[in-house]
Amino acid sequence: MRLLIIICCILPFIARAQVYQTPVLDWSSLLGGGGQEEIMDITQLPDGRIAAVGFTTSKLYKKEDQYYFIVDADGKKIVERNFGSEQDDRALGLTGTYDGRLIYVGYVQIAGNFKTHKIPTLRKIDQNGNPVYSVIASTMDGYYKDIIELRPRQSIVIGQDNGKAVIAQYHNDSIEWLNIIPASVELNTIQAVSDSTFLVAGVALADDLAWYALYNDRGEQLWAKKGQKYYGAAKAIALENNKVAWLGGSYNDARTREDAYIMKINLKDGAILAKTNLGGRYDDVFNSFVLTPDDKAYIGGKTYSHLRGGAKRSKAWMVQIDAKSLKPIGDQYLWGGKQNNEITSMILSSDQRLILGAFTTSGEADRQDAWVMEIPYHRRSIRDDGAGSTNARIKRTGREW
Repeated sequence: MRLLIIICCILPFIARAQVYQTPVLDWSSLLGGGGQEEIMDITQLPDGRIAAVGFTTSKLYKKEDQYYFIVDADGKKIVERNFGSEQDDRALGLTGTYDGRLIYVGYVQIAGNFKTHKIPTLRKIDQNGNPVYSVIASTMDGYYKDIIELRPRQSIVIGQDNGKAVIAQYHNDSIEWLNIIPASVELNTIQAVSDSTFLVAGVALADDLAWYALYNDRGEQLWAKKGQKYYGAAKAIALENNKVAWLGGSYNDARTREDAYIMKINLKDGAILAKTNLGGRYDDVFNSFVLTPDDKAYIGGKTYSHLRGGAKRSKAWMVQIDAKSLKPIGDQYLWGGKQNNEITSMILSSDQRLILGAFTTSGEADRQDAWVMEIPYHRRSIRDDGAGSTNARIKRTGREW
């Protein structure tokens, strides 16, 4: 009888034990030099190649530079450029344009009055990284975080100016309007809903809850909502259709452990239709996700739930869920070296390739490299068990090619 009681006490813990797998990779490429590199956003070019932006360490000043590169269908580097000043500069968001080029946003830093200021930047480039035009918003103190091209030559950017969230519309390199959001929020992501409306999401700073709102192309807010208890900063948006959108972000429960969350919302009024949180023993951090046409979603970020003690080092983390029930499918996936690893962005390309932007850290040199890889969603499951699917959806921001 005593043995039976012991077994019954142990079984729930066994049932909760998380099983992790290492995914099959078609290819994996490390990019960068002798400093620190990180991918902040990725997108697909019309010819199928993958473009990414982020930051790298400049050889001249040993400061962060805005970083841009292209890899081909096999992960081989084709183009690599960096832009920067004497201070730290980063590229944060990227989108393709209707004319087949790219626009990215971020910031540069300038020193003055005994203080370093961040200045928002917007730069349009061709596929070789050559500037078409550049915008430096010198009257602002902040950054641009993400961008979409709503219509040809009509871009919407989100960011921050003097501690306030802002939304701005540009026609090429000329600003048409700029709205300062009166609520105390920080915006992380933007998604076009139609050619005249868009959804933004981030966090309400007062109570650390998700904040999201629908706007029209005149900058008028159509509705705004906050997430429920524990549902914190929203980091990415995906459209299921023209009526339903997904938000993903950070779920912070009463145990101060961070999980990833997914929320489905009604685009008509922002009402929450379904929600779930995903996580293990320790922190599981959401960064990005994609929806697939076979009613699944892939969620990516980093996890610490594999740890059993010792130094806190993250692994690249991905989980597959059912798009209807929001329940996990199969085992979770983690991989990477002995130091910190993290998925920062994801897309599902038009030719059905699951592309991940990430970084990994070299334990020997304590050097961080940009990391891009392909998961073979288009031919078989990520566990190589013969499953497959057909069509695909492009990334959370930018147009579909």
